[in-house]
Amino acid sequence: MRDEHDARWLVRAGQEAQAWDSPLRLVSVRNLLARFGARQLPHDEAGRDADPGERPVEALASRIREGRPGLTVRTEVVEARSTASALVEASRHAQLLVMGSHERRGVSVLGLGHVVHALLHHSHCPVHIVPYLRDAGGVAGEGLAEGED
Repeated sequence: MRDEHDARWLVRAGQEAQAWDSPLRLVSVRNLLARFGARQLPHDEAGRDADPGERPVEALASRIREGRPGLTVRTEVVEARSTASALVEASRHAQLLVMGSHERRGVSVLGLGHVVHALLHHSHCPVHIVPYLRDAGGVAGEGLAEGED
């Protein structure tokens, strides 16, 4: 989960969690290597480094909670060298992993990125891929592009 553009496929994750009568755990992975060369993080009210990954995750969790009363939604920001390996590890404690995958033309036959590919091969639970189209302004729609099966 990267930002507010992921909200559309996260609605599907909320639907799945309710159908399974399970809590929803939103996991955002912050790449450890991305911090090299980055500017100093701002501080929160307590004087700690503010985590830029926490705010979008909490905002998305709040939106899901509003739309699905009674659903328990937990958030977690994980630091790792690899997004794929962090999500594979998270799958050890999940009944279902729901992952959004924006359309990628020319990457592979299915248009899947390396993280989704790793999850399909190494996840410890079933994986539900929700394809979505992304335009310059954000998410254009859920599903495959027109003319694709």
